[in-house]
Amino acid sequence: MRQLFFGGCFSLLLMSCKLMPKESSVKEDNKELAHFLADYYDGRMRLSPLDATQNGDTRYNDLLPADFTDGYRDTLKNFYTSFNDGLKKFDRSTLDENDGLQL
Repeated sequence: MRQLFFGGCFSLLLMSCKLMPKESSVKEDNKELAHFLADYYDGRMRLSPLDATQNGDTRYNDLLPADFTDGYRDTLKNFYTSFNDGLKKFDRSTLDENDGLQL
């Protein structure tokens, strides 16, 4: 009786499993976007070395910018403005689902 019960449960489990549909139009990874985002990460970590250290990135441990100065604020503004302008060259509709989420 037990075997019949567990066999029935197992067969219900198998019947309830659904195969994932295969995507016929898989887009290739956008290497230009990946490079752009990697440059953004590196630049941001260089400007915020304490954040880099918290993230486990030790490349910028020798830096400690004076973040209260006007020069540093101008550098931050230029950095974010240039990357914001760079985002405009990527058309989200041409990206795959994963890359589209990153923009």
